[in-house]
Amino acid sequence: MNSTSKNAIETVNSFITWENLNKIDSFLTEISTQTERVEVIMQDLTDGYFAMRPECLQEEDNRFKICCQYNEYSVKADIVGDYLLKIDKIVNTANQWVNSEFEKQKKLKISEQITTKQQLNKKRSAI
Repeated sequence: MNSTSKNAIETVNSFITWENLNKIDSFLTEISTQTERVEVIMQDLTDGYFAMRPECLQEEDNRFKICCQYNEYSVKADIVGDYLLKIDKIVNTANQWVNSEFEKQKKLKISEQITTKQQLNKKRSAI
């Protein structure tokens, strides 16, 4: 294995720590939970309130039903919006964390390159 491959493996291994894996697992669990909740509420909205066809609104009983259920389904739509905001916040937080980890790795790589160049210069000057 050449030194470039070895350095790449060391960089990946330094990124994949137990703490980082726990953060990723936590993120995936939270996003999965939030997504399931949105799906359940959206299914209720589409199968319930929004399943009524326009031609059904010709009947007075159906128009009354739509008016009576408006508040309930309006709240459910707000809940979907809230969950979507939570999901967006979770994804943004995860992206910031990943970008931060990449920046750390870039700085580490640059630092390693500088150290390697300095060591080479010392060897050359010693010769």
